Amino acid sequence: ELSGFDMSRRDLTGANLSGAILISTSLFRADLDGANLSGANMTGANASAASFRGANFNNAILHLGNFYLADLTGADLSEVYMQQGVLRRSRMQNTNLTGAFIIDTDIQDVRLSGSTLTGANFSGSDMTRANLRQLDLRGVNFEVSDLLWANFKESNLAGAMMRQADLYGADLTDANFTDANLTEARLETALVRGA
Repeated sequence: ELSGFDMSRRDLTGANLSGAILISTSLFRADLDGANLSGANMTGANASAASFRGANFNNAILHLGNFYLADLTGADLSEVYMQQGVLRRSRMQNTNLTGAFIIDTDIQDVRLSGSTLTGANFSGSDMTRANLRQLDLRGVNFEVSDLLWANFKESNLAGAMMRQADLYGADLTDANFTDANLTEARLETALVRGA
C-alpha cells in the first residue's frame, strides 16, 4: 500500500509494483523505466513528466491519473482503464494499447507512431492534434471524441466507430474508412483526398 506517498523524482527503474495500490501517489518526474505496474491501481496518481519507457501497465487502473508530459515510449498499456485522465503531450511511440479503455481523457498533442491500438476505446476523449498517421485503427472506438486537426494520413480506419466525432481540420488523406461509422461526424475543413 503506497497510496498518497510522495515518490517524486525517485529512481524506480525496473521496480516490481505489480498489483500495487498507488492511489493519489505522486510520481512526478520519477524514473520508472522498465517497471512492472501490471494490475496496479493508480487512481488519481500524479505521474506528470515521469519516465515509463518500456514499463508494463497491463490491466492497470489509471482512472483520473495525470500523465502530462510522461514518457510512455514502448510501454505496454494493454487493457488499461483510464477515465477523465490526462495524457496530454505524453510520448507514446511504439506503445501497446491493445484493448485499452481510455475514455473522456485529455490526449491532446500525442504522437502514437508505431503503436498498436487493436480494440482500443477512446470514446469521449480529446485527441486534438494527435498523430495517428499510418496506424492500423480497424474497429477502434472514437465515438463522440474531439479529433480536431488530428493526423490520420494513410491509416486503416476500416470499421472504426466515429459516430459524432469532431474531425474538424483532420488530415484523412489516403485513410481507409471502409465500413467505418461516421454518423453525425463533423468533417468541415478535413482533408479527405483519397479517403
